[in-house]
Amino acid sequence: MSPLAPALLAAALAALPALPALAQDSVRGQVVTPAERPVQGYPVVITRQGDGASFLAITDYGGWYRRDGLGQGRYTAKGATQSGPGETFVLSSGTHGTKELPRLVVQTGRQY
Repeated sequence: MSPLAPALLAAALAALPALPALAQDSVRGQVVTPAERPVQGYPVVITRQGDGASFLAITDYGGWYRRDGLGQGRYTAKGATQSGPGETFVLSSGTHGTKELPRLVVQTGRQY
């Protein structure tokens, strides 16, 4: 082991208390069909406006998705096959926790 390894490990561990503030900003929503049935395994793309960074979330059995660690900014959540602009939302510096989004209604029958 390098003599620098313990010092690097100590520095990395010292930085950990700062990380939860970033990881607390998250978004949650549900994807359903027009008949209000949940869509399992559906990709939702969350894009940060400004720099265009994209984040992926996949729906669970109940059609729910969640993406943690987004940080502050203006975002758009859109289903992979969804037409239209998607759902725009803002996570501000004082928003720590989970922002609930309106349901995304998508047509199924396409491959995604």
